[in-house]
Amino acid sequence: MARMRPFNGAAAVLLAALVTLLAPGAPAAHADGPGTDRTPAAFFAERLTEDPEGSAVYVSDALAGAYDTEALDAELHRVFDRLDVPYYVVAAPSPSSYSASEAPVSALMDRVGEDGLYVLISPGPGMVEASARGVDLPAKEAARKILYDTDVRSDPGIDEVARAFTAELTDSAVARQGADPNQDRPRTEEPWEFLPSALNPGRSTGAGNLGLLCGALGSTAGLLLLGFAVRRSGRKKERPAPRGKKKRPLPLRAAAVVAGAPLPVVGAVAAMVLPVAGGAVLTHAVGDDVTAYETARLKQAGEGVRRGEDERFLSEPPYVRDTSRVERIAAGLEKSGFYLDPMAASALAPDEEEDLAERAAGAGVPVRMAVVPMDTADESGGDPEILAHALHSVAGEDAVYIVAAAGKGGYGVQAVPFGAGPDEYDLRDRMDRELGEGAEASTAEALGAMLTAVEQGDPDGSETFPPPEPYLPDPPDPEQGRPYMADYFGDGAAPGFVLLGPLLIALIGAAWWALDRFAPFPVRRTGGLTARDVPAGADLGDPDAPRRPGRAVLNRMFDRECAELKKAVEEVGEGHRRYPEAMSALDAALLLAEEEHDELDLVGLVVLLRTARGRLRGTPAADRPVCGINPLHGPAQGRGRGRAPSAFCPACARLTPKERAERVLRVRVDGAVLPHTEADRFWAATGYGADGTDLADEVRSRLGVR
Repeated sequence: MARMRPFNGAAAVLLAALVTLLAPGAPAAHADGPGTDRTPAAFFAERLTEDPEGSAVYVSDALAGAYDTEALDAELHRVFDRLDVPYYVVAAPSPSSYSASEAPVSALMDRVGEDGLYVLISPGPGMVEASARGVDLPAKEAARKILYDTDVRSDPGIDEVARAFTAELTDSAVARQGADPNQDRPRTEEPWEFLPSALNPGRSTGAGNLGLLCGALGSTAGLLLLGFAVRRSGRKKERPAPRGKKKRPLPLRAAAVVAGAPLPVVGAVAAMVLPVAGGAVLTHAVGDDVTAYETARLKQAGEGVRRGEDERFLSEPPYVRDTSRVERIAAGLEKSGFYLDPMAASALAPDEEEDLAERAAGAGVPVRMAVVPMDTADESGGDPEILAHALHSVAGEDAVYIVAAAGKGGYGVQAVPFGAGPDEYDLRDRMDRELGEGAEASTAEALGAMLTAVEQGDPDGSETFPPPEPYLPDPPDPEQGRPYMADYFGDGAAPGFVLLGPLLIALIGAAWWALDRFAPFPVRRTGGLTARDVPAGADLGDPDAPRRPGRAVLNRMFDRECAELKKAVEEVGEGHRRYPEAMSALDAALLLAEEEHDELDLVGLVVLLRTARGRLRGTPAADRPVCGINPLHGPAQGRGRGRAPSAFCPACARLTPKERAERVLRVRVDGAVLPHTEADRFWAATGYGADGTDLADEVRSRLGVR
């Protein structure tokens, strides 16, 4: 077999030229070398090998913004050591930030291939994915259960989630019941969470909404009670004015009521004040509790493994406090102008990666491009612009720094030029035009569009200005943004009391007027009394009887008058001279009640029964005609100033013609509501018996009964 000879000088030169032709662009850099396995699971499995088998924990440096990664690593070891089973735990951003298709825990278990508990914990409440192989632990059930029913607070740390998860693992009920979201367990909630969100003063608009509601309720209730007091007192204390004399104006009557009825006025004022005061007390209490809660939460966040919000950013370069991941990315960019984070490798296909790396190397200006997972827990707070500034500060090299959040498309790509290339706003505008408005682009398409924008250069040849400093989030202040008392009164109670309450009163009044004017059923009484207040047997009428009583009220009047007449008949006995007349009236009334009848018939029967009862008991007024305005008012007042009998009861006689017209009884006859005098019936034609007609005989005659 011939021995292979070493390359001579000419062969070496030819080989170098061939390599140069085949690879014109620099290859992309990876944190763990190019390799052929580009999945996050492979990356996690490799990192877990750095710990002893069966007690392995990997904490991603993409969490270095919100956590002390070394302290978190030690805490996770301590928590899972207590289970006394092999475990492989990864703490990393949510898989949605770096993997669109892979199930990391299942793939990780296949990669490692050992028995044990496999767990992926991400920032957020209940963000646990777990599985077990060869160990008797309900991993999946516990992970699902902690999502629905956990003792941790609404914004837990990864260490808190880990402790709650291991507690669920050791709970025998989990294995028996599985993940039952309806099982009651104690929870640590934010204060006053039972209040509706829109009315919770601890929320962004809750104080203003609560103030608006309380102000409107107080104003409406107070004005309604005050109006009711004015109306009632005015009716009781001011009898109808003599004919031709006008009533006192409403303001004077209201003033008289206020002066003469302190209790109703005090009640109205209390109704106005109490809702507003109660809402103010609630707002103050909620504000104090929420402030205390937020202060305690921030203090807890700054203790132990979790960094406080005020510890994450600096006011000067590199702008981030923890640069561990920034240094790793910068080291990769030093080898090549393109860096693909191994956790984000699935965001680009191999050919897309090679094409982007080649274009970045030949862009005409220095370009440094990184594709990484971005999360609010990372050192940059999930902001690619802050990461670009940090990379420039750590690398110390001017270039166009392009940072892409894996899987976020055009929204996750940010370019910041440092001493090279067009202005960053021009780059963003060009990229958007290249992608097309409203288009959903992949990470590769968005980066390609940004590189096109960089390759176009600066056609105007204008000077490239230094990029502005990145926008850094302000440290949280528990007092800042809390609505509390100023918003309760200024945005809520004041406009609710002054504007909304009177508007509601106006709407209620308009609805009441419309119902009273157009409704086919009775809405109010002229005398200010309800139907059930109408006396039945105390006398022969009621001057405050309803103007529009309705069938239900008339039926109750009829029933009571029947009962009163029966009682009077039993009291006097059959020997009374008016006994036959009373029994005739009662018999006729009951006969008509059994047949078809309307509201006017009921009015006539009430008059018939009252007249019979009055005559049976010897009441002189029973022989007088009934009031022509409303027969339910009772007998007319006898003779007026002249010799002719008056057609009005005493109350109606004192009214002006206009006021009498407003009190005329209205009944429904043949489907129409009309004044009782306009109905073509024998009741009104005979003056309800005033012309001497025997109403009982007339009723029987109309029914064909003798």
